[in-house]
Amino acid sequence: MATSGITVNQLSRDDIINAALRKLVVIGEGQVANATQITTAAQALNNIVAEYRTLGMSLWARKQYVITFVTGQRDYVLGIGQVLNTAYPLHIYKAEVEQAPLYDTKIDMNILSFMDFEMLPSLSTGTPVNMMYQPKINQGVVSVWPTPDASVLPGTRMRITYQAPFEYFIAGVDTPDFPEEWNNALIYSLAYTLSDEFGTPMQKQAWLEKQADKHVGLALSGGTEDASMFIQRDWAGEW
Repeated sequence: MATSGITVNQLSRDDIINAALRKLVVIGEGQVANATQITTAAQALNNIVAEYRTLGMSLWARKQYVITFVTGQRDYVLGIGQVLNTAYPLHIYKAEVEQAPLYDTKIDMNILSFMDFEMLPSLSTGTPVNMMYQPKINQGVVSVWPTPDASVLPGTRMRITYQAPFEYFIAGVDTPDFPEEWNNALIYSLAYTLSDEFGTPMQKQAWLEKQADKHVGLALSGGTEDASMFIQRDWAGEW
């Protein structure tokens, strides 16, 4: 026997919507949602995508971005339409300085809370070793300390590792900004979200909620890193 050799199973936005509405028996086998149902379901689906941002960083959502230091500039704004024109990070998990011109020297930066960062001397200048990140509405602000000065070689940069926001569905043919193991999570989460709006009995709503939770949990279980973690006593007593 021969396998298919196919490892891609992408659904479109409308595929997900139609599957969810079939779970609710709003449409039957072979039927597709009408324009009003598509509009209602697409709005609910994008709200689910927004909520999924709170689930944390899976491997596939990890991205990196490079910010080049500017002499005298402490704050760097990221966001669509900003100077650093990229989708703003939800969370920054790692930051390091890469020194010009060869970028062969890297310095890990300390990621500080707002309160700890604001306690640092505001007039200090030099090569940044600390940073703070403030996510705002549709943009985020990276602040570094000390503020870069003329002693920082031109081109020296900060590389951040961050969780990127998921892209929304706009057109019916758009595919999810998720790996394929999230297909059932999206379908059942959408069906549960719409169940009240379409008058689904409470017993089935409870079943749909349980199915949605199960599939989200399964999808999350596949997004962790295959690496070891070592824990040992701090003999120096620093921490």
